[in-house]
Amino acid sequence: MNSVTFCETQSGIEKSLPEKIKREYGLIFPKDYQCAQGIEKLAKAKRTAQNDIFCRPPLGHTVEAEAFGGIVKYNGEMDPYISEYPFRSLHEILHLPEADFTTGRISEGLHACRQLKANGFPVLLEVSGPFTILSGLLPSEILLRAVRKEPELFCRVWKRLSGFLLQYFGKIAECRIDAISYADPMTGADILGPKCAAQLTETLIYPFLKQAEAQMEREVLILLCPKISFSLVETGKAVFREKSFGNPVSYGEACLKSVGEIQFAGEVCSKKDRVLLKNGTMKEVKLL
Repeated sequence: MNSVTFCETQSGIEKSLPEKIKREYGLIFPKDYQCAQGIEKLAKAKRTAQNDIFCRPPLGHTVEAEAFGGIVKYNGEMDPYISEYPFRSLHEILHLPEADFTTGRISEGLHACRQLKANGFPVLLEVSGPFTILSGLLPSEILLRAVRKEPELFCRVWKRLSGFLLQYFGKIAECRIDAISYADPMTGADILGPKCAAQLTETLIYPFLKQAEAQMEREVLILLCPKISFSLVETGKAVFREKSFGNPVSYGEACLKSVGEIQFAGEVCSKKDRVLLKNGTMKEVKLL
């Protein structure tokens, strides 16, 4: 069995929006986190404030769990967060009804994506993986214990949630957005340990991403968290391939130019889209 090394990523801390930007976009908190029009406004406002290349609808890492009954707190300007856990075992997750993409914040977020693209904005949507979804539904200690003590049950739950994510990817592709930022931090070696992280990469993460690759057909670029990218490479499930642009280019610009040409990238955190690639090349993550 392979093992993976530790890979640190910098997610950064979201800064509060300047008062001038709030007034300019007429933001109302926390209402704007919950409706399509508000999500669209927030995405534009954050793009302006952070000089970002992409509009990023602020659904955060809670929207997927919320679609399965996760209890999300809306508190002023703060990003929505999980306030309590509705479940205590993975067995409960298996018996939940299917997520409904036609209602709730997940539906509003998809509508906001469509509107942003219709208005000519480059759009990137953050999507959380199964581990992160589960961490919004039940305590992490229960989840981590199940990974080690009940691997067959965990595998069944993972496959159920990965099926939901493939459906979600399909809905996102229908919105014609440019990129998905896909992350699942708890699957890293720093949380699970090198051997467990490698096993998870080989048996669950890699097959899921192969399914996503076949489904998406390069319609939407998927930017993997570097933790996932390097784990795939170190376990022999992917290789890095250089894609040249001829001149120095920012990571975000390189990503935009790669839409429709490659399926996966992920050498840099997607939030660092202003990082300059001085040699004019980015790394495609090519699944084997």
